[in-house]
Amino acid sequence: MLESIHAPTGDERGLILLRPRVFQLMMAFRQTGPVATEAGGVLIGSLRGPHIEVIDCTQPMQNDLRRSHAFDRRDAGHVAAIHAAMKGSAGTIGYVGEWHTHPEPVPSPSGQDSANWRNLVRQTKHSLAFVILGTDGLFMNSLDERGKGSAGWKLCFPESCNEVLRKNPTINLTP
Repeated sequence: MLESIHAPTGDERGLILLRPRVFQLMMAFRQTGPVATEAGGVLIGSLRGPHIEVIDCTQPMQNDLRRSHAFDRRDAGHVAAIHAAMKGSAGTIGYVGEWHTHPEPVPSPSGQDSANWRNLVRQTKHSLAFVILGTDGLFMNSLDERGKGSAGWKLCFPESCNEVLRKNPTINLTP
């Protein structure tokens, strides 16, 4: 069983720690069907020095905009979930990033994704983690409070890696 997913943060000393429960919640929204729409939500957890620990996430909600190639988090329930986590933890747990899906095997962030992430970091004034879940893999990245980060990390899901590479021999697994 998956214990966690780790990826380096924008701070070379840090890691993004994605708990299995969070990964499983996101996996339920992979865009595997022909009419599937993008899904997403916020990442909830804590900043631990240079590390970002993700312990929960919200799921798509009624007022979110969901299209085949777009997700816009609009429902106030996402912010309510962040406030509830902060209140229940005396402020030690809160907003640590965003996640959404893409209809591609091993996803890459769009220009719009990157611009949105930089804006979110400017607003929060702390490091944030970002996850994009594809049909056969995921992309993880973080940006620090200055908007600086690594190029990100791509991960192929073990059960589909060989198939992804067979179908896409020229796929670029580097961001």
